[in-house]
Amino acid sequence: MSQDTMTPEARLLATLASQPVDRIVCAPWVTTYASQFAGVTTKDFMWNWDTAMECYDKLAAAYPQWDCYAGMHFQYGDANGMSQIGFNACKFPGRDLADNEPYQTLEPEVMSRDDIRLIKQAGIMAYVGILLKKLYGIDPPEIGARFMEAGKRHGMELAAVAKRGQSCLYGGTSPTGHEMFAITRSFDRYITDLFQMGDELLEILMIFNEQFFPRIVDQVGRTGIRRTFFPVTRTGAAFLNKRKFEALVWPVVKDMAMRLIDADITPIFHMDTDWGRDLENFLQLPKGKFAIEMDGETDIFRAREILGDHCALSGDVSATMLALGSPDEVDAYCKKLITTVGKGGGFMLRPACTMPQNAKHENAKALFEAVDKYGRYN
Repeated sequence: MSQDTMTPEARLLATLASQPVDRIVCAPWVTTYASQFAGVTTKDFMWNWDTAMECYDKLAAAYPQWDCYAGMHFQYGDANGMSQIGFNACKFPGRDLADNEPYQTLEPEVMSRDDIRLIKQAGIMAYVGILLKKLYGIDPPEIGARFMEAGKRHGMELAAVAKRGQSCLYGGTSPTGHEMFAITRSFDRYITDLFQMGDELLEILMIFNEQFFPRIVDQVGRTGIRRTFFPVTRTGAAFLNKRKFEALVWPVVKDMAMRLIDADITPIFHMDTDWGRDLENFLQLPKGKFAIEMDGETDIFRAREILGDHCALSGDVSATMLALGSPDEVDAYCKKLITTVGKGGGFMLRPACTMPQNAKHENAKALFEAVDKYGRYN
């Protein structure tokens, strides 16, 4: 078997630019599956930082093919931080759920339409302050302290990734207001806002981009990783007609993406739901300056046909297949992904969205080992 001839970071950078690599990047977003692999409850994994890092270490040691860490434990895995500063209300194992249950994200209507309108006068941090006051009963001084603690944990996470010898896909998070509002207003209320507020909402969304962008620049400056997690999960073709998408969604997404690209920051679009209708829009962004990761709803093979080598693609072994399928099914699908979507480079192998907690261990093994079986070019 041929050996790696590139560092994980060099391989990732070449992949993002659709340049030749020694082998496929393996970039699963792993959360609570790591606990199950290590024989630890999700309660211990989510409430004990050191235990979580040990679980990731064990998984990485078992599968050295895992060369790219595509996750943010401090934001989407550490219950201590999520329960104190997260923008979602959640139910956690060991507190609200049984010890080995996966955590649940709740999206009740916390914020009002008037709260969104407040952004025009007082800015996005006023919105965040009201949100965290409603969720946790905290005021600005405590909010600042909790954000600082989250930053500290992010640094600890990146140090653990570096110690494992992995590259890190995300150095920050770059949401648009669509993601923030759909979570905090509740999804159905926000879809109503899109139809009823129209141009007023577009104005507020652009203010959000303008004011949040410097925070992204600061975050990637601190981490040294000029790539961001860019969620586009709640306003795609599955929810909005083409007219509304073109009027209220794409201009906001493109504006934030171009701000990032112009600042030499690579947006990694996390594309939940089916974006097939609107894939051609991404051809408007500069070639080789962004990537798209898919959750299985968008046809990744058609995406490659439409986008060609314009951007790197990442995906998309389904949670259903990993949890309920067989190793042979996982192996066959990974082979198809690598040899079709990955033909010529510009591809990262990963589960669709995240590795499910209940993935069969033999199926996870088949995914990792597909890198060696089908994904080596040297």
